[in-house]
Amino acid sequence: MFCNHKFSVFAGLGDLSKYTFNELKLIANDFKTNTKIVDGILLTTWENNNSKFEILYTLPGLFIKIKSETWFNPNIHYERK
Repeated sequence: MFCNHKFSVFAGLGDLSKYTFNELKLIANDFKTNTKIVDGILLTTWENNNSKFEILYTLPGLFIKIKSETWFNPNIHYERK
């Protein structure tokens, strides 16, 4: 049996380091975003009904890394060091 879940836009983008914060914000417009500056780094949370991603950017908006990923159904959390 095949899964009928709609995957997030992040699943189809591949390497997220190819996208700046502003580019990703335009692409992932179905996600709520929350940003804060922590130790000179932009911590951005992207969240919708199915998943949450925490992504770190430089202050000008260049990708650093994915900090964590959480899927709500099933409830799975993965944090990167």
